Amino acid sequence: MAEQPDQGDLFAVRDQREPGWFFVDNELVDRYGARLGAYGLAIYAVLCRRCKPSTQQVDNLSQRDIAVTLAVSQDRVRKSLGELVESGLIHVEVPDRPAPGVISTITLLNVKTSPPQ
Repeated sequence: MAEQPDQGDLFAVRDQREPGWFFVDNELVDRYGARLGAYGLAIYAVLCRRCKPSTQQVDNLSQRDIAVTLAVSQDRVRKSLGELVESGLIHVEVPDRPAPGVISTITLLNVKTSPPQ
């Protein structure tokens, strides 16, 4: 069982964002945060930011784009995407004939129904 924080450790968060924001499911942090770590959570956040609400899909976003956005290596992005797939949080559709300039499509899966791994 997790230890409860002392009252001195608590703080309040106020959201004063205006339109132009995105959200990440609470379950991502609560159920998967420790497994994914800071890199996995950050990469998932970039995917959420770039996701089309109508399809829940991310396209026209390369591993390089994610790496530049977060100032991390492409190798780190590749590893974290693999962990997100293994956790059942995203699905990556690779074209039948991958080639330079041809980008995979990533679908964000329902976090609330994904079994924790």
